[in-house]
Amino acid sequence: MKDFSVTITKKTNIADRVFEIQTTKPQDFTFQAGQFVQWYIPGEEERPIFRSYSLSSAPHDTYIEFCIKLLPGGKASTMIEQAAVGDTLNFRGPNGRFTNTQTEHNLSFIATGTGIAPIIGIIRDELEYKKNTHNIHVLFGVRTTADIFWQQKFQELTTQYPNFTYHICLSQDEHEQCKKGRVTTHIESKPHTNYFLCGNRDMVMEVRNTLIEKNIPTTNIHFEIF
Repeated sequence: MKDFSVTITKKTNIADRVFEIQTTKPQDFTFQAGQFVQWYIPGEEERPIFRSYSLSSAPHDTYIEFCIKLLPGGKASTMIEQAAVGDTLNFRGPNGRFTNTQTEHNLSFIATGTGIAPIIGIIRDELEYKKNTHNIHVLFGVRTTADIFWQQKFQELTTQYPNFTYHICLSQDEHEQCKKGRVTTHIESKPHTNYFLCGNRDMVMEVRNTLIEKNIPTTNIHFEIF
């Protein structure tokens, strides 16, 4: 893994304690959609602190993007909350195997919260760069309508690409345009489909077990735990 320094060019509060951060992209930085990097978190400790964050941008973008939820008292969260446009971030990477190498199957993505970050990068890479014409579907779970973000991105993709569809699930709220309940209650078994799961451990393990019970081969199930 290589070390990189980048400059924050955009910082947007897109939901409750969720920030979208865009930075410059070094010419020699390349990655696969779905991978992550490790941010260096400065502090008083003798040993450096690193925190892993998935890239939400696609490899063909001219910028790097992250989607990060702030956690109370977290060292990284404090740094991110205080960060401003023009500040420098240091990271090493890329790393990770949460990537799509299959070209013959449909794709089904299931995410909760900021687990959608690597997934949006994979989806845009498949649609915009690889010109994937197979069916691609996203099931995105959050608690309330206040926690929804990137809906405009999803809507723009559905307008541009007829093979892309998405649904948002609300576990603690209701909205006529959203499914009610946790994502785990809306899992469908589909043939010739690769599944990508990303989010909290309980959700990922429950969905994975449900898919296995529905006779989905484990080789078709990919996951990343946040």
